[in-house]
Amino acid sequence: MARRFRLTTENVFLISGILIVLLYWVADLYAAWSSALEDAHGAGGTLVTRMNVIFFAIGFSLLGLLYEQHPRLMKDARWSLRVAVGYLLLLDGLVHLFAFNDHLAEPFPAAFFGVLAPVQILAGVLFPNAGPRGNLWWLVLAAFLVTAYFATRAFAVWPFGKIEELDAMGLLSKGVEVLTIISLVVLLRLERGSGTQAAAGTLAGAKS
Repeated sequence: MARRFRLTTENVFLISGILIVLLYWVADLYAAWSSALEDAHGAGGTLVTRMNVIFFAIGFSLLGLLYEQHPRLMKDARWSLRVAVGYLLLLDGLVHLFAFNDHLAEPFPAAFFGVLAPVQILAGVLFPNAGPRGNLWWLVLAAFLVTAYFATRAFAVWPFGKIEELDAMGLLSKGVEVLTIISLVVLLRLERGSGTQAAAGTLAGAKS
């Protein structure tokens, strides 16, 4: 059963980490917006700076998680895997925030990333304590994102009308999504197994 989001040490660190990225993202958005009128892709911050900010924020968030939840992380493998998936979704969402900046002059990609990024960030925050019903949908989404990325780099797919170029941020995002797919497949098996065991235990109790 899903639990309510509470303001704990873990969540304060998590929210603070996200705010760190958002502060830099606003500055990056301004720089990208200033150059979007001249280029097809906005020129925001450098890849190295973006990655430093994102991974610093993720590391900062993990400090709160490890401080408050280290006993549970060591004892509950299923929950630990849900935490890992949550952070992968969060990381992918933060990368997609900057993808939005890079496509300001292209309406369809900008709208796509503008919706996808906040949805992934919110999902990353809520996923560890959410129910198992959404696992399959996130698996399908991650598989779609990986497939769509490489399809648009191999073919001129509508509505782009041209073959897109490989880029470092995109490849990082695809790596994160592949890890998300693997983690979700393992999680689905774990939760299916625990559900089967729970049903067997209930049946055995009813017979006795």
